[in-house]
Amino acid sequence: MEIIEAKYAGMCGGVKYTVTSANEILDNNPGKRVYCLGELVHNKTVVGNLEKKGLVVIEDINQVPDNNIVIFRAHGVTKDNYEIAKQKNLTVYDLTCKKVIDVHDKVEAKSDSFVIIIGSKTHAESIATLSFAGKNSLIIESEDDLEDTFKVIRDSGLKNVYIVAQTTYSSKKFDVLVEKIKEELEKDNIEVIIDKTICMATEIRQEEAENLSKQADYTIIIGGKNSSNTKKLYEIASKNCNKVQFIEDENELNIDELDSSVNKILVLAGASTPDESIIATKEKIMSM
Repeated sequence: MEIIEAKYAGMCGGVKYTVTSANEILDNNPGKRVYCLGELVHNKTVVGNLEKKGLVVIEDINQVPDNNIVIFRAHGVTKDNYEIAKQKNLTVYDLTCKKVIDVHDKVEAKSDSFVIIIGSKTHAESIATLSFAGKNSLIIESEDDLEDTFKVIRDSGLKNVYIVAQTTYSSKKFDVLVEKIKEELEKDNIEVIIDKTICMATEIRQEEAENLSKQADYTIIIGGKNSSNTKKLYEIASKNCNKVQFIEDENELNIDELDSSVNKILVLAGASTPDESIIATKEKIMSM
């Protein structure tokens, strides 16, 4: 049995920085409660290890007592949280991914344009970006959203549209939606500016998943079930490989499915997956 491992499986540079920084914050504040607004990253192993060191994950900044410490997660938080933190005299460690902060800055500067964020409507990153984009903005995630989107844009009277992406969104889906938006709005002489803000690490992982899953008899995806970039890997692999498992760690691996008909196993991992989960999964496969 041969294991094929993607070159870029596991934590991206941004996640490594975020997780390392969170550990340092906890180490430098012994005995103090350190809160995190939302999951730091979408991986239960990583978050669980931080919680063992004292990290307290909360969903509302008002749950943090005044004069305490709060971390802003890698996906970003809505703009109002910065002002609330100031009012509560909180010590803020902003661990929002630098690429996400860059998108926030870009949309905030486009007050003269209608801003479209292509991404998941329920994802923390897209919701945070929307809060920086102002009133003339919305999130779309599929072609089903386009008809209503065109109406809202036309009703706004704006003649410029600025399009960005959730940094972990599907590159192919982004391209398809952008072409349809351009085709429709250019009929009304509305200028469409495209800024494909999908992270390079995300694009590379998706390209690897596309190419390598065609070579495998079986594909194993490791990562958080609520991780956008990991779910995209699963979607891509499922189109090319008949047998795919999506697991969060080695404990979820169903060894019984890896029978004698499986010769090549592809291992892919999302951008928040720690090396320990990848290594442990490979070891479990090889121990068969």
